[in-house]
Amino acid sequence: MVDHIHFQYNGILLGIFVASMAALRDGQHLLGAALFAVLLNFKHIFLYAAPVYFVFLLRHYCRGRSAPSRFLLLGCIVAAVFLLSLGPFVTRGQAGQLASRLFPFDRGLVHAYWAPNFWALYAAADKVLAAAVRRSGRWLPPTARMTGGLVGTAAFEVLPPVGSRATALVTLVAMAPCLLHTWRFPNPARFPQAALHCTLVSFFFGYHVHEKAILMVLVPGAVFVVHEAHPALANRFFFLTTLGTYSLFPLLYRPEEYSIKVLLLVLYTASAPQLLSWQLGTPSRLHTLPGAYLWGLVGVEAASSWILPYLPGSRLPFLPLALVSCYCAVGMGAALIWSSFPYISPPEPKRAPH
Repeated sequence: MVDHIHFQYNGILLGIFVASMAALRDGQHLLGAALFAVLLNFKHIFLYAAPVYFVFLLRHYCRGRSAPSRFLLLGCIVAAVFLLSLGPFVTRGQAGQLASRLFPFDRGLVHAYWAPNFWALYAAADKVLAAAVRRSGRWLPPTARMTGGLVGTAAFEVLPPVGSRATALVTLVAMAPCLLHTWRFPNPARFPQAALHCTLVSFFFGYHVHEKAILMVLVPGAVFVVHEAHPALANRFFFLTTLGTYSLFPLLYRPEEYSIKVLLLVLYTASAPQLLSWQLGTPSRLHTLPGAYLWGLVGVEAASSWILPYLPGSRLPFLPLALVSCYCAVGMGAALIWSSFPYISPPEPKRAPH
């Protein structure tokens, strides 16, 4: 229901992303690198996964005596794709204008509708702190609002401002365990999981993230979770897809869309565990705490769609959207920690042969 021909999150780009990860998983390094280079030139938001691509290809493909020649060949393929795509802009002196449009850092830390990530919680905390300061009688200078529905840089009232460089640093630090694990254990079979993990990290800590960017994790994840056939991975995927799908509800705001989106999510949550159980051959169910959290979405939906919008004299029209963003952001953070376990837990000791 979310626009499938959107310029950033359409089926063509997600299909190339899946094909690229599948090629690397199957040992077709040059094809996987070429597809990812093409993908970046279609839409640079897939830079989210670029660090783990670089680490994996450098460690798994560019090794041994032929490492220099392989590195050169890999670089030539990637450079050729970028030259064909960006060369006409460079020769016409439009490189600067192109860069400013590709990386518009003047749009602010958060999007008009806060994506459910860390910075939504940060922005909400700033609003709560500002209200508490004003109630205490202290004066705060007026600043730009982050809840007015407009795209643009907005200053925080209490918490310090966060720039694009800071978010990039935080993102790379959060990716570091996965990147180090991929460097030490460059397993092609685990590469798609690592790429999707790094994409989720970028979604959670990135600068001016769009809420629809979660599709970059959910859609490819649906392909690989079936192939992996691992119960823990399946449970994590079910939790994240349910949460990520619900976080997109505010994009479908027309009255005629309401029953459709609710019915689709209900049908999915009712059928997915059983389908995953059949695929895995073992029961697939969430633990008590994640399951209770997902049930909490019912209360969030009731409050955001049926209670808060109809309160008389409400001066907080953005509150329903903020509630959805912040509640889902907590779950996204939990899913990210859950996804990080394979990269931060010590490896199991090898058993000695009998």
